[in-house]
Amino acid sequence: MNILTNHPGQIQSKTWDNFSTYVPVDRNDYFPSLKNAIRLHIIKHKYDIIVLGAGRSDILFLLINTLFFWGKRKCIVIDCLWYKSRNPLYHFIKKCIFKVADFSVCKYVVWASREIVAYSSAYCLPRDKFTFIPYHHTINDLGIKSNTGDYLFSGGNFGRDYLTLIESVRGLPIKLLIASNRPEIFEGISIPENVIIKGFSHKEYLDKMAGCYINIVALAPNLLHSGGQQTFLNSMYFGKPTIVLDPDGASDYIIDGVDGLLVEPGNPKKLNAAILYLLENPEKAKSIGARGREKALKHSTEAHFEKLVEIVNEAGQR
Repeated sequence: MNILTNHPGQIQSKTWDNFSTYVPVDRNDYFPSLKNAIRLHIIKHKYDIIVLGAGRSDILFLLINTLFFWGKRKCIVIDCLWYKSRNPLYHFIKKCIFKVADFSVCKYVVWASREIVAYSSAYCLPRDKFTFIPYHHTINDLGIKSNTGDYLFSGGNFGRDYLTLIESVRGLPIKLLIASNRPEIFEGISIPENVIIKGFSHKEYLDKMAGCYINIVALAPNLLHSGGQQTFLNSMYFGKPTIVLDPDGASDYIIDGVDGLLVEPGNPKKLNAAILYLLENPEKAKSIGARGREKALKHSTEAHFEKLVEIVNEAGQR
């Protein structure tokens, strides 16, 4: 199967590198995105199937591939990190665009099984086109060693609920380090003395994660998509007791109380209780961290892309 993709997974995966041809794209501005989409359209005839992310240039390419139906190629869409707009008109327009683009899509790949129902319902897309495969950790040959520190850690710039997190640690006798490069999301929040907010490079971010006592993935409630898979799998890989505020989405990866803790989002009291439980039961925290690492090791980069190649080949043969 001759695969064209704009997914840079071959940087990490030999499997994906062996099976695909990578064309890098800039997904930011409209004009570069349109330019990238046209470039993919021009060269698509050389390939059997195309694997796309879910960015702006990818949607534009799908629209072009649908409208210029001669020479049309099968497409698989991955990295579906979709948000539902609060503006009904904008959501309606986006839904119409997705419906047209869907004529070019034979499969959507999601990283959380709950997204199958969420996405198909939100955008009126065929449910049988969606499939779930687990995501993967990204700690590959970085030389970062885990050690047990004396602080809590949390990070991320999007889809996070830091208000709930900060309220849950207010008054606790332990420091919380939040890694974020977006100071505007903390505006209006009273920051207690035991909370430090700081931006880090990618390497520094992973170093701080590897050195914490507990890692908390404070996902915001009521999101259409389930995020944070890379973050909590990396944390589990380091053997950290990991708390995730997304029971529905993270349950594909974590058994609550066994290899991690799943806490209701938007509830600082329940998050506070989960943190105290791990602080007051160090042996249990150690056990959860160890089992979390065992689980994360199974979610390797190669295992993820081997499954993706399998799905691509199945779709291409239909």
